[in-house]
Amino acid sequence: MDPLGADEAWYHPQLSGTIYADANCGARYEDGELGALLTHLTFGVARGEALREEPMRLDGRDALVRTYRGSLDGVSVQVGAMVTKKNDCLYDVLYIAPPARFEEGWRSFVSVIEGFRAGG
Repeated sequence: MDPLGADEAWYHPQLSGTIYADANCGARYEDGELGALLTHLTFGVARGEALREEPMRLDGRDALVRTYRGSLDGVSVQVGAMVTKKNDCLYDVLYIAPPARFEEGWRSFVSVIEGFRAGG
């Protein structure tokens, strides 16, 4: 597996939207406050203040979800991001889509994160 790539990714061609999921464990684990980890995760893509921020409980652990407007390779996007930590692992999930199509795929992103269970 490419350590810089996503562990899982799903692309929706009609929405031009992608959901990426990644786990960083052991030597790749980065501990920190969830808000700071989300800021780090979306650095270089997110622009301005968060449009939405929502604390959650996933697999018995605190999680944080934010959405931002952003830019990726000069193209306007909207970004949804979630981070949580469990058993020396940092889990993150990103949803990136054009702003005009973002809400159409939001429910799929929420379904992915609500179904989160730490693997072993």
